[in-house]
Amino acid sequence: MYGRLLGLCVHRANRTNIGASVQVLAPTTRGSAGAARLSPRPPRPRSADGGLTQCQYTLHCVPRRTGTDVVRTPRSTTRGGPEAMDNDYPRPATGRDRAQQSPLPRGRRLRLALAATAVALPVTVGTLAVVPTASGASPVSVDCDSGDTITDALRGAVTGDTISVSGTCAESVLVPRTLTKVTLDGQGKATVRGPAGDTVPTSPASFTFFVEGTDITIKNFTIVGGAHAVHLSGPATVTVDGNTIRESGGAIHLDKASIGQIINNTIEDNLGYGINIQENSYARIGFTVPTRPIAPNTIRRNGGAGIQVTRSSSAWIAGNTVEGNASHGVVVDRDSQADVTGNAIQGNRGDAIRASHGSGVNLESEGAESPQVTGPNTTAARVPNSGVALRCEVDGYVVGPRGTLAGARGLKDIDKSCVDEIEPRGKK
Repeated sequence: MYGRLLGLCVHRANRTNIGASVQVLAPTTRGSAGAARLSPRPPRPRSADGGLTQCQYTLHCVPRRTGTDVVRTPRSTTRGGPEAMDNDYPRPATGRDRAQQSPLPRGRRLRLALAATAVALPVTVGTLAVVPTASGASPVSVDCDSGDTITDALRGAVTGDTISVSGTCAESVLVPRTLTKVTLDGQGKATVRGPAGDTVPTSPASFTFFVEGTDITIKNFTIVGGAHAVHLSGPATVTVDGNTIRESGGAIHLDKASIGQIINNTIEDNLGYGINIQENSYARIGFTVPTRPIAPNTIRRNGGAGIQVTRSSSAWIAGNTVEGNASHGVVVDRDSQADVTGNAIQGNRGDAIRASHGSGVNLESEGAESPQVTGPNTTAARVPNSGVALRCEVDGYVVGPRGTLAGARGLKDIDKSCVDEIEPRGKK
């Protein structure tokens, strides 16, 4: 089965409508790759006293609170139909059950069902130095120092191509939505220089890599400049692996329901954020599926936040080093959710982790798709963040072990509209 469910239901107890879920399907044909479809709205379930529940579509329902009593509705275990996940990729469990069953006071609780979109990407391109292989693939070599360009190679690319690049390439690279399963490999010796990092984005040419394709891999490059170094849109599905990214306006950006796996990168000295995930997008940062090994990124000395998850987006953030950024380490904002576990978050000029405006942070990961990381988040001794370790504002929640996260202004600042289920240092 190739169905992949990206379910998201956000509902305030005093609202009358339930948000539709978005279903992202892995490609069956090139024309349908990554298409987003709206599922029908389900009937609104009711609790035992007849009151409307807060329904987390396709996952489980969290009943509204009536006085001091909470009537709990069991989580569905049905396989098949709209509540089922793919057999190969069971629904991830994010946070403790008691946190999932605890409705937010006066606010909304955001929970996600994020099916694995395993990205396995062999690739090849073009009309340049083509060397046939036993499998029928035709790897292509691009030598920018000899006048070749990645853009020219992509014009002749087909599914399954791999483009091996060397030299210094001064270009903006557009990967169109017609391409699937293409790998761009800098081999550790290619540099791609885009426009200046302070360029105001006006078109795809403002970015160093602009990707709308499906199952694309960008690996082993040094990427310099661009309003964004790597911009995923369309929606796109991309693995960004083993690159050094610097001097851009923002290093990696996902929007329009894109999906990214971001591993083994060094993201440093950019003018803005390190990673930004927005507009119903999803990312695994620090690991991939289905094998789930930790493949950490280093995100440091950037001019904005290290990682931002915002505007109804979600992320698994595991095993990374996020340090010395000019704003917060990790920001989860505007109806978004993130599992943040096993990271070193230190020396940032804002808070270590901040959740706000109907968003939530789980400080540990559980379930079949959880990353293979042990231990909670940490802050090195004598390198605290300038703000607090954990902050929650405006109907958010923070759940799980604090680890050794530290801030110069204290361990936490949780306003009364938030759910605070932060545990002492380690796991239970």
